[in-house]
Amino acid sequence: HLGRRPVGLDEAFSRLGLSAQDLSPAAALSRVVDLLVQQPPRALIFAGDLVDRDDDQWEAYSILEREMERLKEAGVPVYAIAGNHDGLVLPRLVNRVEGVHLLGAGGAWERIELPGDGPAIDLLGWSFPSNSVTTCPLDCEEFESTRQGFRPGTLKLGVLHCDLGATSSRYAPVSKARLESVGLDAWFLGHVHAPSNLSDSSPIGYLGSLVGLDAGESGSRGPWRVRVEDGAVIAQQLSFGPIRWEQISVEVSEDDAREEDKVHACIQAAMSERFTADASFDSAHCEVVVVRVDLSGNLLRRDGIRDLVSSCKASPFDFRTNDIQVIVERVRDTTRAAADLDGLAKEPTPIGRVASRLLSLRAGDDPGLLDEAGRVVERVRAGGWDVDDDEYPSPGVPDLLERAAWRLLNSMLDQRREAQSK
Repeated sequence: HLGRRPVGLDEAFSRLGLSAQDLSPAAALSRVVDLLVQQPPRALIFAGDLVDRDDDQWEAYSILEREMERLKEAGVPVYAIAGNHDGLVLPRLVNRVEGVHLLGAGGAWERIELPGDGPAIDLLGWSFPSNSVTTCPLDCEEFESTRQGFRPGTLKLGVLHCDLGATSSRYAPVSKARLESVGLDAWFLGHVHAPSNLSDSSPIGYLGSLVGLDAGESGSRGPWRVRVEDGAVIAQQLSFGPIRWEQISVEVSEDDAREEDKVHACIQAAMSERFTADASFDSAHCEVVVVRVDLSGNLLRRDGIRDLVSSCKASPFDFRTNDIQVIVERVRDTTRAAADLDGLAKEPTPIGRVASRLLSLRAGDDPGLLDEAGRVVERVRAGGWDVDDDEYPSPGVPDLLERAAWRLLNSMLDQRREAQSK
């Protein structure tokens, strides 16, 4: 996704002496090339969407020209397939950048024999001929004839940009069963940005993006080093992107919830615990972690939480822990009032009505409300937001309703307590 960069954090980046460009996919690619120049592999393979949009072609061209020249000097061959984002622009760029072979150009399957020492490897690939493909790529006429060209006894690897498991899609739908039936030793897929579990001896799944592109893409990201041991394909993800996005839930005690400083300390302690427990966090490679925080707990008073949420809305705050820079991009109050819902539901008041609906939601006794909310959600989804549900799944309707009800109930109970204290 060359051309993309993190947005909305310019003030925090400036305060910390960082730049969005230095945390972009282009910067992540440069780090990959730094590694490969020192430890040259048999090949570097991209699984599509190397370029984010057609408008990014000239920025992408300069980046590719620079990085591919470094790989060429190191003797590393580069192969790429085009995805739905760069189905039109990547073939044009590759024609001008030496050292990159576009595999399966124009939607025609292609088999190549991977050069270099080690076991014989045949690589099979297919590129998007445009930005939308509604048919399964394995239904192409030449797929079977291309597959028949595999050399006997070779390791057979496939690379494909597709919508795995979809029956109808604009992004090359294909079933996992269909890929398994072909008899390859592994399929490495592009399109969905979240990486799959590729620990099987014959892996089939998504490589994920080189670096998380926004707050919706949390967790470890990076390239995969693929090797062969005793005839099995071993894929290992390398997590060394310059930026990482995380989402955490932090439970706050009654005492800590009353003071903003204590809530801040809870968040910092939770991030330190996360870094210690997850070895993929590496301060030698990761320059910044951007985190979204959900605060939880059943509380009587939340003064400190309200203050911190308000402060973060005005400006993201940051701190360092375990030698890693953290930017807290959003804090959300998902705490709940320490309330007796059964007792409140008996009140002939607005608070009682909300408590009663919450109890009905929990028991699944309010199908009318769920149906009405479901229709609203569908109208929102049909609004032309151009958001991929696979990459950014929406919460379920019951969860959305319960969150909204608790926000309302919390606010109403706070107002009641404030009125009673006067």
